[in-house]
Amino acid sequence: MKPALVVSTVFIATGLAEFVPVNFTTPLNWLASQDLRNRTTCEDLRAPYKNFTAETWAAHVLKVCQSTNCGCTSALGFSMPLQFRGSGDREWHGQMFSGNSTTEKDYVREPVIQDSIAYTLRQDK
Repeated sequence: MKPALVVSTVFIATGLAEFVPVNFTTPLNWLASQDLRNRTTCEDLRAPYKNFTAETWAAHVLKVCQSTNCGCTSALGFSMPLQFRGSGDREWHGQMFSGNSTTEKDYVREPVIQDSIAYTLRQDK
């Protein structure tokens, strides 16, 4: 499955902060780096793979990021194989981070990961 990156801008409900996609190069097998994982905020999310597409899962994770009071400034959605099952099934994971806006440099590649889409607060130029 090769998801198309939704090139759209998403606004927080207050309209004061603007989230934009992190520009990942393909393949979309990105995870948070150790430094970024140290900035984890909110609870991680999980869901069955069949319930979402890459785009709808990333939008869901971003919505949780925006609707909580945990200081979320970046949101990452991705899929990974279910552990210890050997079935080839996948599940969705979502992570949220606080601190500065993120770029591709804040993420690392992992071969078993797929469908990575992240959003971050727009940086002022």
